[in-house]
Amino acid sequence: MRRRCDVTLSKMHFDACSDGLAELLTEGCAPGDRPEVVIAGCEAHVCLMQTALGLLERGFRTWVAETACGSRRAADKQMAMQRLREADATIVSDEMVLFEWVRHCRHPQFTAVLDLVKRRGS
Repeated sequence: MRRRCDVTLSKMHFDACSDGLAELLTEGCAPGDRPEVVIAGCEAHVCLMQTALGLLERGFRTWVAETACGSRRAADKQMAMQRLREADATIVSDEMVLFEWVRHCRHPQFTAVLDLVKRRGS
């Protein structure tokens, strides 16, 4: 849910689930419901990967926006994406996520998303 985007979780573990992320994400959900999570960020082979694996272990449908992830070394990012794919994370691009969220060209945010994508591609 959008309101969760405004929450900052202080963490000490590489896997944010060890610091309460899973509980935060299920706050207000019906028992047994697990939201879908889109994850992206830095050091894909450390915190991002361990957090995604933690979410998967807890039954979350986990989408990793690969084009919005990075590591200092390309090989580390590549290995992280391979491991996450093998663990049943869905690897997608940031553009795929954006257009799945708007779903159609009549969505009120479609033009803004399209403009963002076009500007980034320049």
